[in-house]
Formats: sequence, structure tokens, C-alpha cells
Amino acid sequence: MKDKQPNCLNSIIGNQHRRFIEGGHTCFDVFCLASSVCRLTLPDEPLCIWTQDKTLIAAAILAAVYGGPRIIIPYAFSPQALDEARACVSFSKILSGAKDALPADCTVIGPDNVKSDSPLVLSGFVSDTPRIWLFTGGSTGKPKLWSKTARNLFGEALLLAKTFAIGPNDCILSSVPPQHIYGLLFSVLVPLVSGCTVIEPVFSFPHEILSAARDMGATIMVSVPSQYHVLKSENLKRYNLRLAFSSAGMLPVSDAEYFYGRTGIAINDIYGSTETGGIAWKAAPIDRQMYHAFKGIDWKIHKGRFQLS
Repeated sequence: MKDKQPNCLNSIIGNQHRRFIEGGHTCFDVFCLASSVCRLTLPDEPLCIWTQDKTLIAAAILAAVYGGPRIIIPYAFSPQALDEARACVSFSKILSGAKDALPADCTVIGPDNVKSDSPLVLSGFVSDTPRIWLFTGGSTGKPKLWSKTARNLFGEALLLAKTFAIGPNDCILSSVPPQHIYGLLFSVLVPLVSGCTVIEPVFSFPHEILSAARDMGATIMVSVPSQYHVLKSENLKRYNLRLAFSSAGMLPVSDAEYFYGRTGIAINDIYGSTETGGIAWKAAPIDRQMYHAFKGIDWKIHKGRFQLS
């Protein structure tokens, strides 16, 4: 189904020189790279994304939803994950900055190949046809491939931006890799639709996260429970932060209380999955066990099971 492009994408290209990466690429750069991705692939050709470069990922997704390649994102950077992805969707092209350890029979499209001076032609937006394939987190078994449409992804990103009033004055610091739905939404799609910037590196170690929060003007922290646990130190301060998010597991109350005590910021703990998207959230530790369903989510207990509609 071809559909009108959402207003958020109109506003991005209308303000093309706005930064996408803090101190780095602009939205115009993203659209130019998307044009190049379309040039280097065939329409509907499967393209594997083997990079954490947020600009390249954003460009590939935009190319996909404007009739370019179909995107497959493996769940990890390992030969096994790559083989599993290829077993699910046969592909012969990989978008990656890596030179080694990739299948010899695949064409690697590197950052040096993805260059263009002209932006993507914004026509033929594909709204309700699956264009991006992600893997589930594997919390209930082996990771499984799951498809997403442009409406799924951009709709949820817009909902998050509106719910938490994320806008052009914000800068996101993420310690979550963008190949999973949580990281993809907050470190690639929310910046695209909201006008905020995102810091490029994916920080993992506590001193990296805290140094980036202190030195790079981050207003929003996006992390996971295990990392909030190791951030329990005397060096934790509010800095410029105004929002914090957690997902992908249960956030212990004691860790939320420590973060709140040091920063005055409640952590927005998001409950959801790759299959369903975000379902509900709570401000920990203030809300304790009380979750708030996101707008548009209806739920009930049916025969002892949690049912969404």
C-alpha cells in the first residue's frame, strides 16, 4: 500500500540542516545517504544491516519505507546471528563498516560506498507493507524474526515523542544498541520524528555513560536495568538530564530509588516487546507497581491471560 508520508517526515526534510547526530550528521545527510542506499540496491531486495552507525541505520530505514530494499537486522554481531538471519531471509548484500568475518559470497556496502549529494525522492511511502525485519529479544526462547511496517515503527516513535514531550531541545544518550526494537526506537526513530539529536556512540561502561552525560549535554538517558545497577556510584549526578528510560527487563526498585535520590529523576520503565511494541510505562520508583497504558492500548484479562487490542 502506498500512502502519504507522515507529517513528521515532511518536517524533517523541511528543516534538513537540523542535526540528527549531536555534533555530527544532519537530517539532510540522512536523506542523502538513503538516496544512495536505494541506488546501491534493488527495490524489495533484502539488505542486512550489520552496523551500529545510527546515521546509516536511519538512512536504510528511510530507503526501505520509500520503496527501496527490505531491511533485516540480526540480533547480535556474531557469525551465528548472521547465519540465523540469513536462514530466515536470504540476502546477498550487507550494509556494514566491517571488512572481515562476513560471508564471502555477499556484497558489502561500506560507509565509503554510501555517498550522495542529493536527498531521497519522497514519493511512494510504503505504510502498511512489512519493510523491516527484527529479531525478538529471546527472553522466552530462541530469538525469532518479526516484521515491522512503517506505520508500526514511525507510529510508535511519534507516540513516545508526544507522550514524553521529546523535542528539538533534547539530546539522547543511549547505552542500548540499535539492532533491537528498544534501541532502534529511542536512538534512531525518535530523533528522526521529534527533532532531537542523538549521541552517536553506544556507551557500555559506567564511566563512559557518566562522562557522556556530563560532557555532551544529554537531556535524556536510555538504558537497561543492568546498567542502572552499575551506575550506583557517587559520580552519578543529574547534569543536564531531564528524562531517563529503562526497558528489556525488570528494573529493581532499589536501583530506581538510588537513581531518583541522586538525580531527582524518576526512570520511565517501559513494558513491551518486539512483537507488541510498547504497552505501558511507569515512573519508577514513584509509581511503584502501577503501570500506565500508552494511548491507544486497550487491554483486559481474558481467561487468565493478558489480552491486548
